[in-house]
Amino acid sequence: EQKVLIEGKRKDNPIVTTLHGGPGTPIPFSVGCRGLFPDFTDHFIMVYWDQLGCGINNRTIDKRFTIAAFVKMTRDLIDEVKRIFPENPVYLFSTSWGSILSALTADMDAVQGVVCCGQIVKQVFFNDVVMQTLEQSAIPQKKLSAIRSIRKEAITDKEMQLISGSIGKYTYGYTNPNGSKAPM
Repeated sequence: EQKVLIEGKRKDNPIVTTLHGGPGTPIPFSVGCRGLFPDFTDHFIMVYWDQLGCGINNRTIDKRFTIAAFVKMTRDLIDEVKRIFPENPVYLFSTSWGSILSALTADMDAVQGVVCCGQIVKQVFFNDVVMQTLEQSAIPQKKLSAIRSIRKEAITDKEMQLISGSIGKYTYGYTNPNGSKAPM
C-alpha cells in the first residue's frame, strides 16, 4: 500500500498522473507540492504519486523492486484511477526515471497521451558521447579503464554507480555549474 494524492477542481476534468524522476525527491509534482500548481488543478485532476522509496512513500527498497515491479505499480495506479474516474481521459507526465515508467505503460488503453521531460534514453551510459566526454575529462585512467571493461549485458550495481558517479564527478552530464569539468 502507498499514499497517493488526487487533487482537482472538477471531477470531470482530464487526469494527469505524475511519474517523477529518482531515486530521490519526487519533484516537481509530489504529495508535498499540494496547492503549488493551481493552473494545473483548475484544468486537470492531478494524481501525485511519490513512488515507493520516495517522499511520503519513503521506505527501504531492495533488489526485489525491479523496473518490472515499478511498472506494475504504475499500471496498478492507472487502473485504480480509472476505476474511480472511468470516463476521464488519463495522461502521464513523466520526468527522468519516470519516463521509463511512462514508456512501459503508454500501451495501456486507459492512457491517452504522455508528456516527458528530461527523459531517459536508450543506452544512457553506453554510448559514444559518454565515453568521449569521460576520455576528455580529468577522470583517473584506472577508473576509465574499469569503465571501458564493463559489459552492459552483465553490469552490476557497483559498476553502474562507477559510471554514474564518474559522469557526475568529472563531467557536466548532470549539472552545468561553472568549473573545470568536461562538457557533455
